[in-house]
Amino acid sequence: MVKLGRFNFSIFCIALLHGNAALGFTLTSNSNPTGSQSWKRQKTHELQMATIPPSDSSSVGIIGRGYVSVLAAKLAAIQGYETWMLCPPGQEETIRELINNEGDIPSNLQLIESADPIISDKINAVDAIIFAVDDDTVMDESVIKYVLNPDMAKNLKRVVGMSRNLNGSGMNFAVKASKISANGQVWDNSNADVYRGYENVLKECATACSAECTIARAGTLKGGACGENEFNQFLSRKFYDMTKKDIVSWNLLFDCNVRGVALSKGD
Repeated sequence: MVKLGRFNFSIFCIALLHGNAALGFTLTSNSNPTGSQSWKRQKTHELQMATIPPSDSSSVGIIGRGYVSVLAAKLAAIQGYETWMLCPPGQEETIRELINNEGDIPSNLQLIESADPIISDKINAVDAIIFAVDDDTVMDESVIKYVLNPDMAKNLKRVVGMSRNLNGSGMNFAVKASKISANGQVWDNSNADVYRGYENVLKECATACSAECTIARAGTLKGGACGENEFNQFLSRKFYDMTKKDIVSWNLLFDCNVRGVALSKGD
């Protein structure tokens, strides 16, 4: 499990594709006086995984809902993958504005409406697929089975699935009370059984396609946009407009607080 914000979690999922996360590790966070966070990586075990280096011949598909899927698509394109993302009908303009204030998107990122017949060709050629859903639900089983169809996904090598099937540690009354009374985006592990079923379907379908499957677990997803500055690798400030529920956006406060990183020797 990686307890990070949307941006860090999306980076982790992309890294799983090209081998930068091919070592098992845990991440621990330490605050410092500047308000930034330092992360210490501790190696746990070796993982042998198929790697897909970023290139104009490596295709990655993003299937999901919400901000984390948009951010994953943007980061995959920035990394150099030929990237496509399924989007609901009528939502392309909103997604473009989330990627960039002016609505510009990377030339190697294609937004495809779910009903577009071109999706069959994309699935047939794709090297890797990332499934990521921002809310407390999972991707529909029918969608997973359609995308991970061995008769279509003949080139598929890797599947990365975002999940929230956690061990329940620390999920006490205060967490549940916070979700109910203050912030509905807090993850309280109340839907873990559904996520376990989703993981099983994902693994079975990936195996049927002779593709390797990795489950990346997340808790509460925080932030993911540019904070007070316009940094290209994050979502645009439109994210705060869409998620703001009070005078101050807690997502904005989170993003501003975690800017900056300290690397320890050996990282």
